[in-house]
Amino acid sequence: MEKAGAKVMNLLTKGSLNHLTHQLHKSEAQHFGEIAEVLDKAAKLGLKSNIYLEDWSNGMRHSRDYVLKFVEFLKINPSSESYCPIPWEYSYLRKPLNLYLS
Repeated sequence: MEKAGAKVMNLLTKGSLNHLTHQLHKSEAQHFGEIAEVLDKAAKLGLKSNIYLEDWSNGMRHSRDYVLKFVEFLKINPSSESYCPIPWEYSYLRKPLNLYLS
């Protein structure tokens, strides 16, 4: 990425506990730790990071605590300028997340 002159890295992560445990077979701590390492490397290279939580709408429905822990992790991670887009069709979830983040 550095050689190609990239300025922004898009990182697809697991936004539901179901995807995390059944696809990656990892714990929250493992996933968050690996993400922190990648964000740290990107920051050292001067890259901004967009974080996308795959399947996060199902995460909010079935593993809300996991998604909120993830958002909290992103808030406190000093190496990231993270962005988690909320698709228009899930705009009903904006209010709970905004309340949590404020």
